Amino acid sequence: MNWRIGFAEIFWRSSFRSVHVLRFRECAFIFAVALLCAQGFQPTLFSQSKRLQVLGYLKSPHTRPKPFLSQPVSEDTAVSPPKSQIVSIRSTNLAGARDHDAKQGSVCINIAPGQNLVAVTGETGSGKSLLVGKVVNLLCGGKATPSLVATFEPHEDSTLYSGGVTTVVEMDLLLTDPHLGATKATLERLGVNSSLLFSAATNSSCGILCLRRSLATSLATSERAKLRLKSACSINGQSVTLKALATVAGPLLATVDAGIAANALVKTTSLMAILDTAVKPQVKTYMTQSKAKYRVCRREREVLEAELASRVLPTSYTSDSLNDVELLTHWIDEIDAFESRVMSFCKFASGLQDSNGSALETARAELATATWMENGSRRPNIFSSRLYDCIVMLRDAIRDADNQIVAAYDAIETLSSMSRSESTMSSLERARKLLFDAAQSEESPNSKISQAAEESHELLNSVESTLLNCSRFMESNFLNRLEECRQTCPCSVEAVDGLLLEWNTLARKHGIAPTTLPSCHKALQNERNGNVEALQLLPASIEQEAQAFVSFRDACELLTIERRRVAERLSEVVTDRLPCLGMEGMALQVEVSEVRRCDEPSAYGTGSVLGTNEVDFWLVSALSSANATGTNANRVVPRRSPIHTTASSGEKARILLAIECALPGSIGAMIDGSASNAAAAGDESDDDMEQRFSKQSPVAVIYDEIDAHVGGNAAVAVANMLAIQSSQSSQVFCITHSASVAATADLHIVIQSVGDKTKEKGYNGVKALTVEGIARRKELARMASGNLAKAEAEIFADALLRAGAESRRSVEG
Repeated sequence: MNWRIGFAEIFWRSSFRSVHVLRFRECAFIFAVALLCAQGFQPTLFSQSKRLQVLGYLKSPHTRPKPFLSQPVSEDTAVSPPKSQIVSIRSTNLAGARDHDAKQGSVCINIAPGQNLVAVTGETGSGKSLLVGKVVNLLCGGKATPSLVATFEPHEDSTLYSGGVTTVVEMDLLLTDPHLGATKATLERLGVNSSLLFSAATNSSCGILCLRRSLATSLATSERAKLRLKSACSINGQSVTLKALATVAGPLLATVDAGIAANALVKTTSLMAILDTAVKPQVKTYMTQSKAKYRVCRREREVLEAELASRVLPTSYTSDSLNDVELLTHWIDEIDAFESRVMSFCKFASGLQDSNGSALETARAELATATWMENGSRRPNIFSSRLYDCIVMLRDAIRDADNQIVAAYDAIETLSSMSRSESTMSSLERARKLLFDAAQSEESPNSKISQAAEESHELLNSVESTLLNCSRFMESNFLNRLEECRQTCPCSVEAVDGLLLEWNTLARKHGIAPTTLPSCHKALQNERNGNVEALQLLPASIEQEAQAFVSFRDACELLTIERRRVAERLSEVVTDRLPCLGMEGMALQVEVSEVRRCDEPSAYGTGSVLGTNEVDFWLVSALSSANATGTNANRVVPRRSPIHTTASSGEKARILLAIECALPGSIGAMIDGSASNAAAAGDESDDDMEQRFSKQSPVAVIYDEIDAHVGGNAAVAVANMLAIQSSQSSQVFCITHSASVAATADLHIVIQSVGDKTKEKGYNGVKALTVEGIARRKELARMASGNLAKAEAEIFADALLRAGAESRRSVEG
């Protein structure tokens, strides 16, 4: 295999800013890395918990890069695998964007393991959000539009246009537990081979998830119609549906921008999901279990009461008849004997069935599957015997079959019978006699009249032969088949009518409808047996329901207490962070209220939200009273309003970031949809909901210009919080124009749009560059000052890099 030799990127975490002398062990370590490079590896060395680990890629120009996890350097320095993260993002022809230099045209962003905070920068309009945020959105099942697929024709240079007008977006994720276990279970539930997760990883504790979605346009039948867009998806090379791709990728990736943050902070279920990420798991488990138990107990009690209410008893039955055991036994034995005769008749009537597709055969098949107590009514509280309806349908089918045979026989007789004066054959014979009488006066056999008469006789003979053939065909192919079909059912209409007459007579005796006779039979048996199924079980069921309700009520109260505890703490932490986010004089107040009772269906029913609460996020601003005098001149008047109506889009996004730093995983729960929201849709069981409650943070969160409209101390605070989030929970991608944020990142990606050279070929040239050293310093200088004072800007960029490194060290420490 043609392997391309990579190069080593060595990052040393050191408190010394000056050049220091390498020890012998460090020199040997660098020599080992050089040997790996010579063998085709492109390793990246990074520090995790003050220990070194080697991770990297095996690269080939003909295959996409696959993450490779090697063995630890030594036993004493062995560490656990890194946390889950994105390791590669690729796109081809996304809105016409192609790599300017690569022949295959794919724009590729590679991220080495351990690079948790990734900054994506570039000039306005270069394609940062397109190549990162839009790729994530498409892989999570987002809506695709024809504008994402360029409509240019293939160029003469086939190497640049090998894909035609097809757009492809791909992403590789390195997964470790708990994401690995959850993804494996999801793949198995969707019928996708989960062993493919481990085919590209050399460490059994890691898995590689490869997501791919391709979009292609095709012309519609009408020239004026819009382009049709086709989508094809795959996971680790196995074709899946778009819904399956979204199911797998949705919980692993989250995108946050000003619009998404604004929409999420409006939904009550999303706000509740934020609090539930910090509620104790045992409280949520107790809540879901008690809710499920109460719902089951309540349902059992309702079924027993409905069964008692739907009893069908004879009109002559009174409460005094309960003591007349002989009378009840007589009625039951009488119906028992009739039931035995009915079931014997059904077995005899259905017999051996022949798949001829006739109405009679269909009726016999329905009768064969019917039972004595089967309810044919769609309404649960009304009984209507399906067996009675099947017997009536059989009677009608036998009658129709007999009528068909009679009609077929009459048709044959009408066509060919000589004994019927109105038959066609008799009419033909009369026509032949009349023709003979008309030509009898002609003496010369050679006359024209004689010849015409002879030809007419020959035609009549042909008609007679055709009629005979037709009648024989009808008899052998039509009449015989009708008789064979009828012979499969040995019952007559009279026999079925006799059974139905006995059924109706027995029902009339008890004063009930014929279709309710089986239900009356069961009710009589229950009455004789003391109604064990209902009367004796109902008190125990009511007691169990009462106990389950007490447990459920206690669980609701405990969940409310826990949510209010989390709300109080969250309010304090976020309020303390607001001044450094440029929101001085403001406070966040999270309020949990009870809006429903435990016995309401919206609290315990299937698909209901968890608990009896609703949550509101209020933004409180402290205003001084300008009109006050005397001692009240400096009085502060707080003003409280809902956060979704008061805060701007940028403020909501920054508040959301502060919430994520306080409660890691809240963004994933809120953006992906809370467990309560999923349950409200009615498509999730309590077990599934509990699994969602225990869901970890997403693998990666993509912030699309969350630091917009902020600067100075607020920008530095945003950078610090992004670093905290990337170290505590998820990998963070930040699309930013802030030099402070970019300087704090572990990896800096620059998106550049290439000029007229690519536009002449019909596509938009793009470069995705990993900048380090001097290149990164120049990019930070550009972000800070543009083209003004370049030398001073680069000095400032050096200071930003040192401050960013110090900030990362403080977070990791």
